[in-house]
Amino acid sequence: QPTIRLSIHGILRQVIKAAPNAIVLRGEAGSQLTGKFVITKGTELDITVTDVSAAKNQVTLEGIVEVTAGEKYEITVSAAPALVPGMTRDIINIEVMCSDGEMRSTTVPVTIDHQAPITVIPRGNIVFQAKDTQRLKQPGSAPVKRDLQIFATSPETTFNITSISVDDAPEGVF
Repeated sequence: QPTIRLSIHGILRQVIKAAPNAIVLRGEAGSQLTGKFVITKGTELDITVTDVSAAKNQVTLEGIVEVTAGEKYEITVSAAPALVPGMTRDIINIEVMCSDGEMRSTTVPVTIDHQAPITVIPRGNIVFQAKDTQRLKQPGSAPVKRDLQIFATSPETTFNITSISVDDAPEGVF
């Protein structure tokens, strides 16, 4: 026969493992955010981390610490304080020399989330859809409710709500 069917079975293993596989640096705007991740070998090959860099320079990599020779490395990552709350993303590129002489690489995505000291959910306007308010045309119908959550982002932040007002709404609606 002109063709032969060949079936190959196996287990695909990562030569380089990153834990966590995605980093989230979260904290209050105006403060430096830091975190750590670990690079370990995923096969019998020993590894040596040779280079770690941030693609967009949104984060700073503090250094590569060899925890176990040829097996485990710890890397500290930090983001500078932000003047305003917001979220940015970056990618950390890791290059590793393996004991078989091959250079390999992997990436770890980073999310930098500088939060306001006090967070309100939902952000922006509270929306009442027509489908929700349609029943209000019936006399004696139950009111339509929406929740508003207000909380401190950081445990050190304390606050008291002293008043709430609804602006530019028809009289008696709220």
